[in-house]
Amino acid sequence: MNRFSIFMAAASMLVVQSAKIKPIVEAGRQFVWAEVPGTLAPSELGNPYAEQFPWYMNINRVERQGETVVFEVASPEAQYFRLEGNCRNQQLLIEYRGEFESETKIVYQPAADSLHSATGVEQRLLNFACTR
Repeated sequence: MNRFSIFMAAASMLVVQSAKIKPIVEAGRQFVWAEVPGTLAPSELGNPYAEQFPWYMNINRVERQGETVVFEVASPEAQYFRLEGNCRNQQLLIEYRGEFESETKIVYQPAADSLHSATGVEQRLLNFACTR
């Protein structure tokens, strides 16, 4: 079996497994949102005159253990992310991503992400979480 065949077999197994993952639904959640400084994003990409909206962090769910911090954020597009980061080396991992169905209900799934260096908005989100 050549490398391409092995890669295709592994990729098809991943697709089958990801199709089996059911979204996680949490209802009745109480969020306390804080605007994250320096995270304004335009409502229309490429339009410098468009209204700008910030990212928000749920300060009820910032969990810190040593240099590791786990936190939830909402993007300007109302997407939900649960992130894990390292405050010292500025590495970040997206654990879950999803969306809001209402003000107290989120639907999300595990994200296929790997640990990477936080830059730009990600770095500002991580730094804000590290100061909580």
